[in-house]
Amino acid sequence: MKFYQNKRFTEIPYIYIIIIVGIVACIAIGFFWKVTAHIFGAERSVALLAATFSLALLDCSSSLIFADYMKRFQPQYLNAMFFGESFTATIPTILALIQGVGAYPLACVVSLKYPILKIKWIIFGTLVSFIACIFILHIASKSPCPMLSDTMQGGMLLTFVWFLSSFSGGYARVVSGNIIKRSWKKTSGLFWFGVTAQSGVCFGAIPMYVVINTFKLLEDRRPCEKYCL
Repeated sequence: MKFYQNKRFTEIPYIYIIIIVGIVACIAIGFFWKVTAHIFGAERSVALLAATFSLALLDCSSSLIFADYMKRFQPQYLNAMFFGESFTATIPTILALIQGVGAYPLACVVSLKYPILKIKWIIFGTLVSFIACIFILHIASKSPCPMLSDTMQGGMLLTFVWFLSSFSGGYARVVSGNIIKRSWKKTSGLFWFGVTAQSGVCFGAIPMYVVINTFKLLEDRRPCEKYCL
């Protein structure tokens, strides 16, 4: 639509659509997740699948739409958008932190103080996040009995690696957005920033889906079963 309408394009209607569809999808999950239908030889929750799929589309498109909308404002407001975007998941983030996830909100807070970095430090942060993710994948590949499993040292190590991965990657993303906002004279700068960010999410999600659901190379622990005896 942006390319079709060109200068007549505005993000505002799509922002309202994202908000409304998101609210409806969340309500549908809460009230209709038990409603099932016989599909492909089994009972499946159509409402849950449809609502979850809708929320996934919104999650991918919201960053793109919101980032493009921020071209109207001063660069410092971009930090506020990233912070608000991440802070909407405060409670899930706290719950995830207990399980060993680092969160993105801390990176946004730091970026308020240091909104700009040299390119070499952005590359360094990206490499740190990439190496940490490789380590996490290595640990996951050894499941259900990875290195230092069921030990405090193992839990602390993995928590630190998750934190390092999410913080360095999140901070590099926010700072990159700030640089594009300040340096790219064209109004489409933040639009392409959102496109590349969501493309990265897509290129990462597809192989992980194949690894987990098709080849089943990662084995999850089942509750009430003993492992690594």
